[in-house]
Amino acid sequence: SGEVAALSLSNNEATLNTTATFAQSTDAVQVMFGTVAAGKVEARIIDAQGRVVEATSFAASTGMRREWSTQQLSAGVYTLTMHMNGVNVFTRKFIK
Repeated sequence: SGEVAALSLSNNEATLNTTATFAQSTDAVQVMFGTVAAGKVEARIIDAQGRVVEATSFAASTGMRREWSTQQLSAGVYTLTMHMNGVNVFTRKFIK
């Protein structure tokens, strides 16, 4: 089932208002953006040892759905992080 993370973050350059819903299935994790400021998102899946096992970047938009396959991952705990304009806008741990 999904969980909603609503964040209002600010840095020296801009204020980012982002809402996103996280969902996990057997073979994937998914994020649905409710509200997002325009910009490029840098997403990473990090394993329990701190190694980046997947890194992608994409242009985010309101209502966008982004999915990452977890089929290739070994059993364990992972963290999905997303940064926009150098600011962390989403972090979620999940178990594969």
